[in-house]
Amino acid sequence: MVRRDGLRRREEILDAALACFAEGGTLSVTLEQILARAGASPSSVYHHFGGRQGVALALLQRCLTRLFARLEAAVAAEQGAEARVTAMVRAHLDWVEAEPAEASFMYQMSGAPLGDDDRARHLAFKSALYAPLLARFVDFVASGEIPALSPPMYDVILMGPTHELSRRVLAGAPGLDLESARALLPRVAWAAMQGAKTAR
Repeated sequence: MVRRDGLRRREEILDAALACFAEGGTLSVTLEQILARAGASPSSVYHHFGGRQGVALALLQRCLTRLFARLEAAVAAEQGAEARVTAMVRAHLDWVEAEPAEASFMYQMSGAPLGDDDRARHLAFKSALYAPLLARFVDFVASGEIPALSPPMYDVILMGPTHELSRRVLAGAPGLDLESARALLPRVAWAAMQGAKTAR
């Protein structure tokens, strides 16, 4: 019971932090605002997260975990290489539409400075998330349908335009929408992957 209560309190603090970040922007929100929103004591936050930066990183990892679960499920439901690329792009756009607060926070945090220890832990965390997703493409690399690339390079080539559009849509940029992107960007991602194959 104690552990369950602790996990529930941890999630409540993260929910409060997400609400604060959605309202005030990642850089401007203080720990005091998160505490007030969560009805939490400083000791509980320091116990679970170590401080404001720990809250932000834990929230980022929760957002990424939820995103990658969607991506992996969508990719696993398809068979061919192009179908899996298409599913991954569309699942990402679906997540942005369904969870705009999480997506906005993720993109804001992507440029946030991290200390060496936090950066190393975060990179290891992301690598662990990528592993089951990339495993869905191993056979296509072996058959030559897609090129062998590093995980970050796959993200740049396959998801670069999708990330950029998502950032702009979330920021309210005119002339862009997720519905049109669902029709176009999966084809762009597949064309980019084929281009990377021939360029190597």
